Amino acid sequence: MSSSSEPTVTEQIFPYEVVERYRRQARLVRRDLQNRGPDNWCRAEFDAARLVAVFSHLAIRPGYRLLTYLFRAGANGNGVVLAFAEGSDAHRVAAAVPAWMQMIRLPGEEDGAKSPMEAIDGDGSPLAYLSASLLLREFREVGAVWHGIDWDVKSVCAPTRAWLRGAGRGSKHNRRLAKIMGDLDWPSGPPPLEDLAPVVRIAGETVRVVSYTYSELGGRHITRWTDAYARGNYVPSTEREQMASGPGEFVF
Repeated sequence: MSSSSEPTVTEQIFPYEVVERYRRQARLVRRDLQNRGPDNWCRAEFDAARLVAVFSHLAIRPGYRLLTYLFRAGANGNGVVLAFAEGSDAHRVAAAVPAWMQMIRLPGEEDGAKSPMEAIDGDGSPLAYLSASLLLREFREVGAVWHGIDWDVKSVCAPTRAWLRGAGRGSKHNRRLAKIMGDLDWPSGPPPLEDLAPVVRIAGETVRVVSYTYSELGGRHITRWTDAYARGNYVPSTEREQMASGPGEFVF
């Protein structure tokens, strides 16, 4: 008679303070990127490795380099970070393009460019995977201005450390989060506040990072994000589901 064993499961919940500390530091790094360049694409003088350095449980894999590109259309714009094999012909060609010179298009896979997350490694801890989920969104927000902004108008719906320990009811942050939840319509009913805290679950060779964000862009809503990783890999597949919505919005 054969027997099977369930995979070991590790689960860790993270409070608001952890997420906000990383986001605040990453925003400061991104602000060093000059808001300049021609309309269309150009390569920017911005070392995206500094964003990786914000997250102490992550590092750039040996043999990779990151290059940053900006797109501008009048007052609007966004950016892209790409990874290249260091020392490859593709990297030499891409790095040789003068910064701020207009480009017709971005380098693609056929030019040796890869997702920046393919260049990321971590220490395998739950915090490393939470960091990877945050870094992915920080990469996407590099160079974003006006209508290009997305991540910076989202707040992560996480209660404070005190709340998760059974206290913190008087916290201004927790009271604001509870009010937001109470103002929205939840088709499946609102969850307890603590259930919104980001959680990393490692089960065997599978890792899932679940988090919730609140935004008023295009309508007030709370969205659940599920980033799935193969253990030891930091390139996720992402699913999103709107959990609650309500009246009121802002537009750029």
